[in-house]
Formats: sequence, C-alpha cells, structure tokens
Amino acid sequence: MKAKVHIIESLCKECGYCIGACPKKILEPAPYYNQNGFHPVRITNMEECTGCSLCYQICPEIAIEVQKT
Repeated sequence: MKAKVHIIESLCKECGYCIGACPKKILEPAPYYNQNGFHPVRITNMEECTGCSLCYQICPEIAIEVQKT
C-alpha cells in the first residue's frame, strides 16, 4: 500500500521519535530550521513509504499526517 506523508514543519520539535520508528528508515532531519529553531523531519524517499503510520502514531506533537492512497 502506498501513502503520502505530510510533515507540518511548524509543529515539529526535532525529537526524532518518528525517525527511530520508521521501519524503512526514510525520515531524517532537514538541513534547515523551522520557525521555532528546530530541524523539521523530512521524507527522503516517498516511494518507499508503506503507509504503516508508525511515524504518525509516535509523534507527540501531531506534526505528521499519513494519507493512504
């Protein structure tokens, strides 16, 4: 199953929980800062995403949305 992941960068606090939870290891900190001074998470390869939603489930800031396609 494919999915589209959307990161709400302004909510991301760079905790790294989603990076550790991703079984495909396709999340990483962005090289830039968000408006709050954190490196928001970004997707490195959307094609590899299985839509498992673990990133969404573990995010304490609710900064990740997963839409299964």
